[in-house]
Amino acid sequence: MGTSAPQAPSFLKASERRLWSKIASELAQNGLEIGPRAELLTDYVGIEARIAAMEKETKSDDGKIRMAAHRAISVATAERRRLHARLFVGGRKPKPDPRAPAEAVEQAPGVELDELSWAFLNDAVGDVDEDQKWALFGLCWDDAWFAPSRRKTRDLWAEFGPAVLKRWIVDKPGTRPWCWWKYEAPEQRRRVGGTGTLRCEAHGGKPLVRMGLPEGWIMPNDLRWHPFVGRGFQGFDVDDPPTFESQAAFLERHGLLVAGERKRLKAADFVSEAIRAPLEKSFA
Repeated sequence: MGTSAPQAPSFLKASERRLWSKIASELAQNGLEIGPRAELLTDYVGIEARIAAMEKETKSDDGKIRMAAHRAISVATAERRRLHARLFVGGRKPKPDPRAPAEAVEQAPGVELDELSWAFLNDAVGDVDEDQKWALFGLCWDDAWFAPSRRKTRDLWAEFGPAVLKRWIVDKPGTRPWCWWKYEAPEQRRRVGGTGTLRCEAHGGKPLVRMGLPEGWIMPNDLRWHPFVGRGFQGFDVDDPPTFESQAAFLERHGLLVAGERKRLKAADFVSEAIRAPLEKSFA
């Protein structure tokens, strides 16, 4: 017995009805019934319309209005992705969210998280749209207000980190993703050679550390100026840059390699890593 084509709700605007019908067709192509998903689909289309309306406010001359619009879009985008995932769950070939990060990896079984956050945890964020830049800002700086999930990245890593690492170690043994280094590493990587002094040694405080490596080096030109002049500091030497143990060496030293990971590593994985020369600032 044949069935009639799905019809978009009459209260939707013409453009919204076209989007509703388009997605309904995609659901059918993926072997999914429209009826049980009709209300969910209508909610998804409604969020699309809200995002489009808010995008106009991001071009406002009023900075406060622009900021509020970007925040609202970040929240709405996360909700849209959640609805998109629910719409296509169980389909033969899930339809990707058109605004999902291009390099995002497939989510592990049992993981329910917006695609941008999942990509971020996996070091797989590709190009992002303007509205996603604020969401990415929230993820980078552990700011729940901007984050797509409205949760701190530290909390996301605590929950989803094990699933990320399970896959990561299979594909990239002897290394760990950015969030692991930020939230789990017991210390920064050990320096093994090279010439250069960190700026924090002159100013006090701690260096910014990324992937276990400190940043913020005194450059040769800096040695002419306060507070570096005459204090015995060494400028960053591009011919003999500061060198640190590799990720694999760090993990082995701390007993953090998982079962079977060590035998998959090669000698090259334990070669020390040199800091790439930063752009030198000149005060001349």
